[in-house]
Amino acid sequence: MSKKKTNKEKSEEYKRLAGHRERLRNRYLTQNAHEFDESRLLELLLTFSIPRKDVYPIALRLLTRFGDLDNVLNASVHDLCTVEGIGTATAILLTLQNSLAHKAKISKNRRKKFKTPEEIATLFCAYFDGIREERMMIASLNSNNELLSCEFVASGHPDECIIDMREVMRVLVRDNVSYVAIAHNHPNNNLKPSCADIESMYKLKSIVEDASVKLIDIYIVGENRYFRMSRAAELADKINEYDDAEFSYTFGRSITYEASEFAESVIEYL
Repeated sequence: MSKKKTNKEKSEEYKRLAGHRERLRNRYLTQNAHEFDESRLLELLLTFSIPRKDVYPIALRLLTRFGDLDNVLNASVHDLCTVEGIGTATAILLTLQNSLAHKAKISKNRRKKFKTPEEIATLFCAYFDGIREERMMIASLNSNNELLSCEFVASGHPDECIIDMREVMRVLVRDNVSYVAIAHNHPNNNLKPSCADIESMYKLKSIVEDASVKLIDIYIVGENRYFRMSRAAELADKINEYDDAEFSYTFGRSITYEASEFAESVIEYL
């Protein structure tokens, strides 16, 4: 049985921890943060949530449990609370770091003028960063190509999302919307368009055009990479040149063969 600490021992331990925390914070203020290793940065963050306790062992437990700092900050509150020493408030603090960084990355694009489809693709990559279920979003722009909004209109499972056409229309009929770009992510980071992707994108293209809004492009996003669906149509036409009896699928044509065959054909050109 461990011996119970006296008040004097507790006081001395608190002074030691307070001194250590002060040195750690001063080091952060006077040195480049990149010189800190993951465990010490995580320890520093934990000091703002867990008082009167040596939090370095907790930082090590977190890194051992989740593998690296990125996984720690992307873990759920529930999973973080399974680590000894982590309560709900501390778990929220940890998850808040990525949420703030993500929002900061996005906020700098508000009212930005987008000149190319590639710039919009970069915006989508920022929004989808760290999202692990399939979602769809629409970016709307005014006649000056300035971003008006960028919001999710569908969400689902890791390999599927259900499109709510009412949400799509809600974005399209807003005031001052002249252009839209649409994107959905593949959490497995495989950018190959599936049959469902192609069919849904064709429907979305028709809806946008019916609303008298110009469609910039439709994107598939994964791990900071993207594929423009207009490219899929171009590739279908290219395939069609060589075998027009078999390959006649593009945005304006009917399906005459299994989409899995089309997807396999398209991926050869990616």
